[in-house]
Amino acid sequence: MAKIKIDRLDLKKRKADLDREQAQRQVRIRLDESGRRKKEAEEERTWERPEQSDIAEESEIVNLRQRRARGGKKSKQATAAKSFEEKIAEKSAQRIKIDRGGEAGRPEVFAPDGADSYQRSLLANGLKLITAPIAGTKTVTALIMFSTGSKYESLSVSGLSHFLEHMFFKGTKKRLGAQKLSSELDALGCEYNAFTAKEYTGYWIKVDSSKIGAALDILSDMLLHSQFSAKEISKERGVIIEEINMYHENPMMYIEDVFESCLYGDTPAGREIAGTKANIKSFKRQNFLNYFNSQYGANSAVLCLAGQVDEKIQRLAERYFGKMPRSAFKEKIGTPDAQKVPAVKLHYKEGNQAVISLGVRAYNAYDEDKIILKLLAVILGGSMSSRMFTEVREKRGLAYSVHTSAECYTDTGYLTTQAGIPVGKQDQAVKVILAEYRKMRSKPVSKEELKRAKDLVKGRTIISFEQSDNVANWYAQRAVLKEAIITPEEYFTKIDKVKAEDIRRVAKDIFKNEKLNLAIIGPFQREEEFESILKL
Repeated sequence: MAKIKIDRLDLKKRKADLDREQAQRQVRIRLDESGRRKKEAEEERTWERPEQSDIAEESEIVNLRQRRARGGKKSKQATAAKSFEEKIAEKSAQRIKIDRGGEAGRPEVFAPDGADSYQRSLLANGLKLITAPIAGTKTVTALIMFSTGSKYESLSVSGLSHFLEHMFFKGTKKRLGAQKLSSELDALGCEYNAFTAKEYTGYWIKVDSSKIGAALDILSDMLLHSQFSAKEISKERGVIIEEINMYHENPMMYIEDVFESCLYGDTPAGREIAGTKANIKSFKRQNFLNYFNSQYGANSAVLCLAGQVDEKIQRLAERYFGKMPRSAFKEKIGTPDAQKVPAVKLHYKEGNQAVISLGVRAYNAYDEDKIILKLLAVILGGSMSSRMFTEVREKRGLAYSVHTSAECYTDTGYLTTQAGIPVGKQDQAVKVILAEYRKMRSKPVSKEELKRAKDLVKGRTIISFEQSDNVANWYAQRAVLKEAIITPEEYFTKIDKVKAEDIRRVAKDIFKNEKLNLAIIGPFQREEEFESILKL
């Protein structure tokens, strides 16, 4: 009887501890949300609005050039236009100088291997513009990103964000049909594409800098004047369905969707970005128009131009995107993130390999510990010298592909390790991964291992900044998610401040039984077979 009494007391104490941790987490969430809104407001105030005098002067320049093109008088008007241009260039140079640590006394910002600092401003319609000059390159990437994605969809329109992304390439009023549009893009000798994520959608063109005007003309035409033809929608259904099939047939790609479904269930965060085949077959043209009018506007967009840009780029951006209207933007609903016991999600698929994703709930994009989480993921499974690669692949030969990553959304986040394991050895792999998670809690990382992880992150970032499309994505993604926009140099400063005890503190916080989630694609149907081994 005494033993039973002790067990009950222990259970009661454990429950009290869990309740207290949950209460503390809720307080932290509320504080994070309050802090996030404050930071968003502060960030919004940093965007430089164009002066009305500048807009008037630029408008006059356009008028004078048009008169000149028609053969009008040149003497005084040409002189006036030149003086206007010089004046605006001088003001632009002053703004650039201030952003680079000039008259306003701001610190110098990042300039890796010829990349110059970024500047940001607002077009007349409120659209956010970021320019990031890179010395030594002959290309420019134009990336426009909208703060909408699959997490902004209800169940009935799940998949619409991604389907709409496809439809912007199907022709405009000026460029009738997909063939006409793609032919003009190909004639520029450019690279172009688009992508849909859960919290943002982007469209980009990378082109010879001498052709950036033509590229912006096409990009703006796509986003302002697409037809969304019912005939094209009907044809594209088959394309989207085959894209869904492709992902489902590739377990290493599809495992991310299964894992997020395990985490978030039947919510926008837990559903697949591409939606269901049933939804794809049911969408009408009006669905596209409704979503476009709600989610696509100057107030939800960020335009980033990175590469060989100069002071003229502002005028080009204003010319092509200054007439984008604002929209009645609809915010996403919050994502439930509570969990009390380990969770398992199985997706049945015949085969000789089981693909697993074993992870834990962690931090959102605004959490100060996000950088520590990223470094923790690198130490665990971010390289060929990492712990998971060594233990799972090199020592035991359990997998060809194994890696750990951290995902931080605006309202949730997680860390997970993915691997392809022979069927029959999945239990062994799960136990090895859990053992490495436990080690992170119990023993601090060495100075050498931490330094190696930091150098790896910094080195890969510098390498990525050699390409204008990566530079554009760096700044645009942070701006559209309303994160503080920082340069890589500032990012490196934050990384350098992380200590071994920070890594261990975060490991202790996230590696807990009640935060464990396991997703598996393979010939398995009984979740309880895996629940028994999910213990830290």
